[in-house]
Amino acid sequence: ANNIGVFDPQEESLVEYHVPSKNPFWADCDPGTGKSIEDCGLAQIFDIALDGSNIWFTEWVENNIGVVDTTVPLPFDVQLDSELVLVGEQTITYTIIPAAASGDQVTPVLSTTDSRMTVALAGPDTITLGSEPVTISATVSAAGVPSGTYKVLLGAQHPDIAISRYLTVTVP
Repeated sequence: ANNIGVFDPQEESLVEYHVPSKNPFWADCDPGTGKSIEDCGLAQIFDIALDGSNIWFTEWVENNIGVVDTTVPLPFDVQLDSELVLVGEQTITYTIIPAAASGDQVTPVLSTTDSRMTVALAGPDTITLGSEPVTISATVSAAGVPSGTYKVLLGAQHPDIAISRYLTVTVP
């Protein structure tokens, strides 16, 4: 939520650009303490228009017009160590490749297209990007999942952007 996504079907990659302005009164941002949760609210994107490499949008709840320039270099890339796995239960790895040493913190993105499949991170919840690539390990388990082909989204979330790629998982 609160993101504008760009999906590349050839690369099976997803880049989600965070919309920074959001209205805390349009979301459940009060945990009952009378103090609003930090960075909480709703940025309701109302309309999108494409103009070359720019994505123009209107934001209803904050009454803004915004633009995402997709030519701006991404702060990191995600490379899968394998694009296809056969799984009952298996450890998978992928690599976060920083564009430059930034010291930025990212959190791994692990998401399945079937709720019966699980993906568990086998490492820290937060990673600091330096100048060297970082390998992330996770365990995919398909216990009780019917035979078929599924997708698992693997990537990293930065405060401003999330970059991910889809891994194809075949359950025999």
